[in-house]
Amino acid sequence: METALKARFERFFFAEAHPLGVIAARVILTLQALWILLSRPGISQLTAWPSVFWIGTKPLLVRFGIVPGAALVDRILYWLLIAALAAALIGIVPRLACLISALLLYHFAPMEGVMGGLPYTTGLSGLTLPMIGLLILAFSKPPRLADAPSWEYRWPLRLIQLIFIFHYINSGLAKLHWSGIRWYSVENIRHLAVSFWMLDRPSLSLDVWNRPLFATMIGIGIFVVEFGLIFTLFSKWARRILLPLAVAAFLLRRRVFGFYFLSFPSLLLLLNWDAIAAWWDRRKTVTALPASA
Repeated sequence: METALKARFERFFFAEAHPLGVIAARVILTLQALWILLSRPGISQLTAWPSVFWIGTKPLLVRFGIVPGAALVDRILYWLLIAALAAALIGIVPRLACLISALLLYHFAPMEGVMGGLPYTTGLSGLTLPMIGLLILAFSKPPRLADAPSWEYRWPLRLIQLIFIFHYINSGLAKLHWSGIRWYSVENIRHLAVSFWMLDRPSLSLDVWNRPLFATMIGIGIFVVEFGLIFTLFSKWARRILLPLAVAAFLLRRRVFGFYFLSFPSLLLLLNWDAIAAWWDRRKTVTALPASA
């Protein structure tokens, strides 16, 4: 039993993998971070706010290296972060670029919560995963597309995938902790939809209230995605079913509850990148056959 579990663990984390997966992870994470940061240029000016806004926040200021009044320094750090992310994106000194990006994202990530207006959950933040993911990539082997498959390209991607999936699992566990399984009930989904309709008027909120079957489907879908997405790492059938379901959940979230999950592009991390690389290699081989003949 112990030997079988060890073999499965080693296959999961250390089986040979194509470098495309790690390259894709780096591109996805850096583009996601750049998208969010460039859409919130004011994030570097928060430290210019009057001192009254910082009363009682000293522990957080120390934790994230935030210095009220240091707006010029934060402006410099902001553009240094943009440059580091751009370097990581195109593969210029990737390990150093990823490390600098991760450290600066740690500094700016809590400010994104203020700019986004959703400080109550890190799950909705789009900078949490890039920060941790790029830190992992800073300590892994830099991939080159021409490299042979290696275990060095398996474990970084697996760790990043697991961290992303735990965004969903933690969301589900929080619901069970505070509300129990009743959170997923028809009544609760309907009342949530009406509550969000009063805040932001999402287009489908009242449809959920008026159609209990719609609310039932949403409740079941949320539960399945939150606790089932982990199986996409073990089963191609789970991947084929749950990834489209997660995309549908994202699209419905805005229409029913009125907000976005900013880490949504990271669903691309769960694609089978080894299969994509194998398909591309076969395509290149087929294309090259007439020329060699």
